[in-house]
Amino acid sequence: MSSSHPTHDIKLPKAIHEIRARAKQALDVHEARQPRAVVLTAKDFESAVVGPSGGDDAAAINAAFGAGSPSVRVVGNLNIYSPIEVPDYALLYAESRLYITKQFDGPMCVLGSWAETYGINWEGNGGQFDGPGILCEENTVRQQFSQMRIMRMRGPCIDMSGYAAGAYSSIGGGELCLFQRYDLNEPAIILPDDEPGTTGVRRILACSGGGGMLIDLAGSNVTEMSFCDTYRLRLGPQCRYAVLSHNRFAIPAGETFQIHGTNHRFGFNTTSQAVHFTNLAMGCEYDSTNYDAGVVLNPGTQYNQIGYMPLVPAPIDNSGNDTNRIVVTQPI
Repeated sequence: MSSSHPTHDIKLPKAIHEIRARAKQALDVHEARQPRAVVLTAKDFESAVVGPSGGDDAAAINAAFGAGSPSVRVVGNLNIYSPIEVPDYALLYAESRLYITKQFDGPMCVLGSWAETYGINWEGNGGQFDGPGILCEENTVRQQFSQMRIMRMRGPCIDMSGYAAGAYSSIGGGELCLFQRYDLNEPAIILPDDEPGTTGVRRILACSGGGGMLIDLAGSNVTEMSFCDTYRLRLGPQCRYAVLSHNRFAIPAGETFQIHGTNHRFGFNTTSQAVHFTNLAMGCEYDSTNYDAGVVLNPGTQYNQIGYMPLVPAPIDNSGNDTNRIVVTQPI
C-alpha cells in the first residue's frame, strides 16, 4: 500500500550538510570571541630605521613591555639608540649571551622594582658614550642581575647612587659576572654617597672588576660582598655595615687600602697591601688570612677588633688609645 506522504530520502544528505555547515560557522564565531594567549618577542615590534643597525632595538623591546608582556627574550646582537625601560616585576633576558651595544649618551637600561635581567652582554662601545650601563633609580628596590657582563662603559656599569636605589637587590651569584669600566681606575658599581637610615641590604656575589675597580661603597648602608675580585676598593666616611668576606683586593704598590666608616665586618679576604683603619673607622671587625699584607690602626681609630693568624704580620697599633682589641686567631 503506497503512502500518500512524500518522502525526503533524497534530500537528507543535503540537509545534514547544511546543518553541519551552520554548526561549524557558529563554532568558528564562538572561538573567535575567546581570549587567546599572545607570545611577544622583540621582532614583533620592529621600529623605523634610525641607524646603521636598521632600527633602534630598544624601541622594539620597550614596545613589547608596553604591550603587557611580563618578560621579553631578545635574540641576535642588538644596537640601541635610546634606553631600554624594564618595568616593575618584568624580566629581560637572553639564552645565548648576545650583545647589546650602546649607540647614545645616557643609561642603556632603566630597571624597575622587582625587575630582573640575565644572560646579556652589555657593550659600552669602547667608552664612546656617557651614562651608565644599567640604572636603578632612587627608591626602586629588589632588582636581580645574573649571568651577565657589562663592559667598556664610560659611566658606571651599574648605577645605584640614588637614595635606597637597589635596596634588597642581588648582583651576581652562580656564574661569574664581569663589570668593567673603560677607565679601570673608576668603579664599575656605584652606591649612594650617604644613606642615613637602613634601606635594605644589597648583595654582590661572585663578581669581577675585570682588572679594574669593581665597586665604590661610598656612603651606602648595609652591603654584603663575597667571592669577588677588584682592583682597589672605596669606602666613604659615611659608609655603614659593609660585610666583606672571601674577596680578593688588588691594591697597587705604594698605595694603602683605607677603611672608613662604621660597623663593618671583614672576614678572610686576600689583600696585596696593608689595610689601614683611618680615624674615621670605628666599631669594625677584621679577621685576616694567611694571605693578608697586614693591618695598621691609624691615629684616632677606635673600638675596632682585629683578629690575625700567626703567619701574618702582627697588626700595628698607632691609634693612640686602648679601645681597639687585637687577638691572635688560629687557622680553620
